[in-house]
Amino acid sequence: TWPAVRRAYKYRVAKMVGSSETFVEDTYTPQYFDTSATAGTQVTYRVRAISGGDDLSGDFAERIGWRSLGSSALTATDGTSTASVTLTWTPVTGATEYEIQRGTSASSYAALTTVSQLTYVDTTATAGTGYLYRVRAKSVFNATQAAYGDYSAPDAGKRALDMTPITVAASNLTSATSITLTLTVPTGTPAAYTVLRALGSGKAKAIGTIPAGTLTYVDSSSLKAGKTYTYTVRLATATSGGTTGQGVKAPVGPAGVTATEGTLTTGTTITWTSAPKATAYIIYRAAPGGTAAPIGQVGKKVYSYTDTGAYPGVKYTYSVRANSSVGLSVEGSDVGWRALAAPTSLTASSLSTKIQLNWASSTGASGYVVRRTGGTSGTVEFIVGGNSYGDTSAEAGISYTYTVKATLGDLVSAYSAAATGSRTSGYTGSIMAAGAGNAQAGKGGHGRTGAQESAEGAAGDEAIVPPHHWLVDGTVVESGLVFIGDEDVVEVKLRDPASTDDMSILFVTGELSLGGHLVLDFGDRVPVAGDRWVILLAGRMSGEFRSVRGIDLPAGLRLDARMDGPTFSVTVVADDAQQ
Repeated sequence: TWPAVRRAYKYRVAKMVGSSETFVEDTYTPQYFDTSATAGTQVTYRVRAISGGDDLSGDFAERIGWRSLGSSALTATDGTSTASVTLTWTPVTGATEYEIQRGTSASSYAALTTVSQLTYVDTTATAGTGYLYRVRAKSVFNATQAAYGDYSAPDAGKRALDMTPITVAASNLTSATSITLTLTVPTGTPAAYTVLRALGSGKAKAIGTIPAGTLTYVDSSSLKAGKTYTYTVRLATATSGGTTGQGVKAPVGPAGVTATEGTLTTGTTITWTSAPKATAYIIYRAAPGGTAAPIGQVGKKVYSYTDTGAYPGVKYTYSVRANSSVGLSVEGSDVGWRALAAPTSLTASSLSTKIQLNWASSTGASGYVVRRTGGTSGTVEFIVGGNSYGDTSAEAGISYTYTVKATLGDLVSAYSAAATGSRTSGYTGSIMAAGAGNAQAGKGGHGRTGAQESAEGAAGDEAIVPPHHWLVDGTVVESGLVFIGDEDVVEVKLRDPASTDDMSILFVTGELSLGGHLVLDFGDRVPVAGDRWVILLAGRMSGEFRSVRGIDLPAGLRLDARMDGPTFSVTVVADDAQQ
């Protein structure tokens, strides 16, 4: 472009080739577009004015100009190398150099380098850091002038972290067909790997590759059972180094492993078929959620084992491995469990107040169900926590048949062998005495019993010939209707009053009609003043004892008896003591 010249009606544009003008075009406006110019090449343009008489001016205007360069298409590698980022781009016509810029964001570009080729390897990038790269063409004219193209579109590139595996774990005797490699690698861009294998001290040979993003490899080619293989895993881009691990393929194990499921009460039986070259078989057991532990071993021609230590109702996982000269085989496994055994030794004892049942406990049982047949009520079942039961609902004089089964959650055993029993007729209550008081030391245990001894021991009184006499010396509590007549005797064998076990207790439950005489047997102990016993009566009670007497009560002593509600206390006092 140039300023218009007065009286000029057109202009002549020429290019200078050396010192000569080469005509280009006449134009009627003070501008010219040179679309034929070569990008990046300097051109000297000369313009002259032409008057209306077609006179060409002697003066001229002259200027150097050039057409700008084009732009490239750039590609940067992204995490494919741990050593560098490689840049490549398309050529630009007229370019003699290319200027490269790098930044971690679009607002942080900085000049990286200028090169004359169409590729550049950036080894200064920080491993694991992502960058944006761009490039523009350049043509240098002199020390102060150059032609430039537009920047290319940016491309992301990254130098990969060193992703050489940290560890290589190879399976050991876990499969009869393969060895599995498991890698742990640094955090970063996934990488591909080459796998090499060596047997013993042999040379390692490449056997496969692991794609980027995969951390396992299964080797199932030409493996020998029991042999140790060394694996080397290295980056697919590497030609040396790597991480190693050793693995062993297991021998073939026993097949058809089967465990019984609740068919036996004596244990769980595991069976299997033979394994090649086995010298023995090892049996393992694992509880639910637990780890397997060996529980037994059998010879090479034995193909079954019974686990008698299994807890009934627990579903164990049983596994069997063959042992041989090349090591343990893979395992075959199955789930099995032991059934709950029926109770044994059931007995039914006939008492006046009940039928007492007892049986031997079943291993593992948490409870029992007692089944009764007979009588007007037909078949009745009772749920019991322990291994005994007193059936007080049985009718007197009727024979009943009992069986018992064990329970454990939803698991139920078979019924035991039957036992029969009947509740005896007649007197339907009983009395218990136990315990001690709070006074002097000594030892009980006198064995004298009977109405006559009671009468002899009633110091200073007439002999008692009771219609009924009860000797209380035990720990069984009974219930029912108890009537003690005016002439009846209740003889209680007392413990040492200094004992801390419990009080002296006469414990009666049910309807209690109180009368007759209470006779205390001191045993081998000689009572002294101050000895005291407390007797506790229970039940719906009426009446009171007519007298309280002591067998072999020393002279000069007497018994002071006081009753306060259900509590009956007896104290040894001197004859002259105030009541």
